[in-house]
Amino acid sequence: MKNEKFSVVIPSYNTKNYLKKAIDSVLNQTYQPFEIIIIDNNSIDGSQEYIKSLKNKRIKLFKIENFGSIAKSRNIGIEKSRGNWISFLDSDDYWHPQKLQQVRDVIIESQPDMVSHNTYNINKNDLIISSSIYGQTKISTVKHLLTRGSLYHTSAVSLKKEFLNKNQLFFDERLALAIAEDYDLWTRIVLNNGKVCHIERKLSYYRMHDRNTSSDIKIFKASLFVRKKNLEYVLIKGLFKINDLLEIVLFYYLYKSYVKSKQLAKLFS
Repeated sequence: MKNEKFSVVIPSYNTKNYLKKAIDSVLNQTYQPFEIIIIDNNSIDGSQEYIKSLKNKRIKLFKIENFGSIAKSRNIGIEKSRGNWISFLDSDDYWHPQKLQQVRDVIIESQPDMVSHNTYNINKNDLIISSSIYGQTKISTVKHLLTRGSLYHTSAVSLKKEFLNKNQLFFDERLALAIAEDYDLWTRIVLNNGKVCHIERKLSYYRMHDRNTSSDIKIFKASLFVRKKNLEYVLIKGLFKINDLLEIVLFYYLYKSYVKSKQLAKLFS
């Protein structure tokens, strides 16, 4: 049976209080990772010192300045990885001990290009406050991504490196996509006919932080940028029949109007 090698990519920035739990959750996997690649964005809270103190040969630390683009951190992690599969984990999230084992089982059985799963949502004190079900849609996956939004969460995604390299896929590092750079990559993977498998189990813990109106607007604008970018790609490639294309265009303009209404509401609030 094939021995899948997982490279776990963890971007970090001043999250020392959560980093230990994230790293421990990887080291305690029932199916052990090949390597852990931590891309630290010049943390000043002792994160780098903590990582070095672990003295674990499988943990590789790279210090960078990403200038506000977590996409750059993840791309460096992909570039430095030596495994044939890449699993992403944000430094304030953590995994269920059987996450990699269950992902590997799906890889062996179905030979996908991307694997995702559901998540628990937790607060700053690790209390479960809700859960998120990903990967389910009543329409095609590609139409959902183009018209409704993302279907996946970064800490719940594993990607086949060979597929990324073959199709020259990576996270878009432009700041206009910051916060939605993952949504953009999942969309382009599906547009490139990537096979996605979803595990109907909650195998990661996503830490939810307080958000304000300004951060919401930023998310909406980044998501709009993703939709515009990929709509342009769809139009150039002629990927859909006219009825589907009209629906996708309609949803784009509806969402554009929604974002503008949110901006105006904030302006006059």
